[in-house]
Amino acid sequence: MQTFLQSSKWFTAVFVVILFFDIILSNMEGLLYFSLVTKILLLGVLLNYFMLRSRGQNAAERVFVILAIVSFSLGELFMMITNNLNIIVAGFLLLLAAKLLYSCAFVFKVKLDIDRLLPYLVFVTLYSLTIIYFLYEVPEHVPAYIFLVITLIMLKLAYLRYERVDWNSFITVLAGAGLILASETILVFDRSFSTSQLSGVMIVLLYGLSQYLMVQGLILEPGARNAA
Repeated sequence: MQTFLQSSKWFTAVFVVILFFDIILSNMEGLLYFSLVTKILLLGVLLNYFMLRSRGQNAAERVFVILAIVSFSLGELFMMITNNLNIIVAGFLLLLAAKLLYSCAFVFKVKLDIDRLLPYLVFVTLYSLTIIYFLYEVPEHVPAYIFLVITLIMLKLAYLRYERVDWNSFITVLAGAGLILASETILVFDRSFSTSQLSGVMIVLLYGLSQYLMVQGLILEPGARNAA
C-alpha cells in the first residue's frame, strides 16, 4: 500500500501548508529560529517523496538529486537564518554545490543543439549585462557574479533536456530552475542593497516552489517511476 506521501496530491497539500508556515516564521522577528522546524520538515517531505517516486531512475542521477535537495535546503537555511558572515558563506557554498549537483543530474538527459542554444544565449547576454550594470559598483560583486553564473549553467542544462524527457518533465524542471534564478537574483540584490522585507518573503516562496517543481519534474522522467 502506498504511503500518503507517494500521492502527488497529498504531497502538494502537505508541502504547501509547511511552506506557508515557513514563509511566516522566516520573516517575522523573534520567530526566525522556529523556521528551523519548518525547513527540516520541508526537507523531509521532499526527500521522502522523491525517494519513493524515483526508484526506477538512473542510480547516479538519483543520488545527485538527493544530495542536491539536501544541499539546497541547508544552504537556504544558512543564508536566511542569520547575518553571521561565516554561516552565510557556508550557505553560499552549499547553494553552489546544490546547483552543481542538479547540473550533474541533468547531464544524463542533455541533448546538445546549437540552434536551440541561441535563444538561451540571447537571454543570458541580456540578463548578464543587466546584472553587471547594477552590481558593478558593489564591493562583493564578484561572488555575486559567480553565484548567478552557476545558476545560469544549471538553467542551461535544464533547458537542454528538451526532447530527451517527457514534455511535462522538461517544462516543470525548467520552471523550477527559472524560479531558482529569480529567487537568487532577488537574494543577491537584497544582500547588496537591503531592498525590502517583501524580498525575504519572495526568496523563501520562490526557493520553496523551485524545489517543489524540480522534484515533481524529475520524477516524471521516463523510467523514473518504473519501480515505484
